[in-house]
Amino acid sequence: MGKSVTRTVVALCALIALGAVAGVAASRLDVQITLSVLIVLSALCMYNVRRVLIFAVVLVPLISLVRRLVSGGRVDSDPLVLVPLILVMSVLLVRFFHEHEKQTRANWVNRLVIAFAVAVAFTLVLRTVTAIAPLYAAGAIVVPLILIPLVVDGRVPDVWLTADRVIPVLGILVGLYGVYQFFFLPEWDKSWMIASDLNSIGAPNPLEVRVFGASESPGPYALFVGLASVVALAKATITPKLVARVLWFACAASLTVPLILSGVRTALLAVAICAVVLALIRGKGFGRFLPIILVVLVALVLVRILNALDGSSSILSADRYTEFDSDTDGSFQARLGILQYFFSPLKYLVGNPSENRADSLVGDTIVQYGYIAGILITVLCLLILLISLRNMGARRAETASLSSIFIVVSSVSGNVFLSTFGIVIGLAFAATAKAYFASRQTRTPIPANEDHPDKRQPDRSGKYRKLSVN
Repeated sequence: MGKSVTRTVVALCALIALGAVAGVAASRLDVQITLSVLIVLSALCMYNVRRVLIFAVVLVPLISLVRRLVSGGRVDSDPLVLVPLILVMSVLLVRFFHEHEKQTRANWVNRLVIAFAVAVAFTLVLRTVTAIAPLYAAGAIVVPLILIPLVVDGRVPDVWLTADRVIPVLGILVGLYGVYQFFFLPEWDKSWMIASDLNSIGAPNPLEVRVFGASESPGPYALFVGLASVVALAKATITPKLVARVLWFACAASLTVPLILSGVRTALLAVAICAVVLALIRGKGFGRFLPIILVVLVALVLVRILNALDGSSSILSADRYTEFDSDTDGSFQARLGILQYFFSPLKYLVGNPSENRADSLVGDTIVQYGYIAGILITVLCLLILLISLRNMGARRAETASLSSIFIVVSSVSGNVFLSTFGIVIGLAFAATAKAYFASRQTRTPIPANEDHPDKRQPDRSGKYRKLSVN
C-alpha cells in the first residue's frame, strides 16, 4: 500500500511538473525541443520501467514521421531523434545499481558487450570527439547493447514478450502508411526527400520512390517491417490455435508488400532465410510448411507488383530483383568492400568516428571505432546467432531468437544500429541471451557415480519396498 501511495504522489508531482515545463517551453523554446521535453516527461510519468521500454519501442518506427510533421523538412540538430535513446538511458541509470539475480553469473555475451563499450569510449576519447553526430552514432549502438548484460543479470526486466506483440501491430500501421506513401506521397515526405537529398531512392513523386514509410530512409523502414513479418511468422508457426495461426500468417504475408516497395533486397533475403530456419528447426506438422508458403507467396507478390508497375515506376523495376551483375551492382561491390577492413588491421587499428560510413555493421564499426571494436561486434553477432539457433532447437524464446537471426543477417548490408532501431536489437539480443543462459543454469546434471547421494534408484516392487521399511 505504501508503494502504491508513493507512486501516485510521484505521478501527480510529475504531471504538475510536466504542465509547468510545457507552459514555459511553449513560450520560450522551438517546437522540436518542446515536443521532446513533453514526450520524455510523459514517459517518466509512467513510473514503470517496463512501460518506458515499450514506449521507446513504439517510438522506434514513428519518431521520424513526427520529425517530418513538426519540421516540414530535414533538421540535422532535431532533438526529437534523441528521445527514444534518452528513455532507454533513463532506464539504464535507474536500474544499473539494482540488485541482480543471485542465480545469474558472468557470461561471454556480457563480457563482449562491456569490452565493446570500452573500445568505443576509448576511440571517442582518443580522437577527442565533440561533434553531435558521431556522439549520437556511438550512443545509438552502445546504449542498446548495454541492455543485454542488465537484462541477463535481472537488473532490467525482460520486456520482449510484450514487445513481440506490439511490433507486428506497429508493422501493420507503418506498412499501410508505406503503401499510401508510394501511391500518393504526402507533402511532408516530399519535403523530407528534397531537404535530405534522397536521390538514390527515387524522385519525390508518386510511384517514383522506394518507400521509407514513417522512417527516415528505406533501410530502417525495411528493417522494422521485415522484423515485424518475422515475428508474426514465428507466432504463426508456434501457436497451437488455428484461428490465431491464420491471423498471424496473414499479418506476416501482408507485410511483404511494403517490404517489396522499399526495394531493400537484404531485408527480403533475411526474411526468406528466417523462414527456412523456422521450417527446418522449429516447424512441426503443417506448421513446417507455413514459412515455405510465405517464401513462395513473397515471390508471387513480387512478380505481381513488378508486372503491375511495368513502365509506371523507374525506381522499382524487374531489373532490380531479377538481373544481377557482380561487376556493375553497386550494392554487391560495397559488400565485397567489407573484406578490405579485415585485411587492414594496422590501417584501422584506431577508428575515426568522423569518417564516412561503411555499408555493413562490421565494416562501419571498424572504420568508426577501430579494428578491436570490429572484431568484438563480429564475435558478439556470431555468438548471438549460435545461441539463437540453439534456442530454436530447444523451443525457447522463439520470436526473440528468430528476430536475432534476422538482425544478424541484415547487418551485412549496413549498420543496423544507426537509427532508433538499435533499441529493438538490444531487447531481442537480451531476451535471446537471457533464455539461453537461464536454461543452462537450471539444468540439473545426472551424476555418473553410483555412490552419489542424489542418484535416483529404479523403482522397486511393493515386496521389496516393504522389506526396506525400518
